[in-house]
Amino acid sequence: MSNRRRSATPTATLGTPKLAKVGVGFWQLLLTALLCALLGMAYRLWLSETSFREIEKLNATLNEQKKANDLLAAQNRRLVIEVEALKNGSEGIETHAREDLGLIKPDETFYLIVEE
Repeated sequence: MSNRRRSATPTATLGTPKLAKVGVGFWQLLLTALLCALLGMAYRLWLSETSFREIEKLNATLNEQKKANDLLAAQNRRLVIEVEALKNGSEGIETHAREDLGLIKPDETFYLIVEE
């Protein structure tokens, strides 16, 4: 008797999986949505203002600016040293007058050597 009851149970009452109840249109819609999301992320990654290419350009510009700043900082240090030398001693003033202004002392003779 128990064998009959088990075999008499129809398979339709066991139920179908819930995923199978969803139609093909749902899966197409889900696939389309995922594809659009993927394309949106790819666009942002490669073509937008925050893309890899733009970040590399900004890094290159930043490196160039750092080099220019380093050169200007070195020049500023030299000028500060020169200003301090001019403020503190007459030797710096004399050197500046001789080299940059071409001045000579009254008892000196100036010789200009011109090379061909």
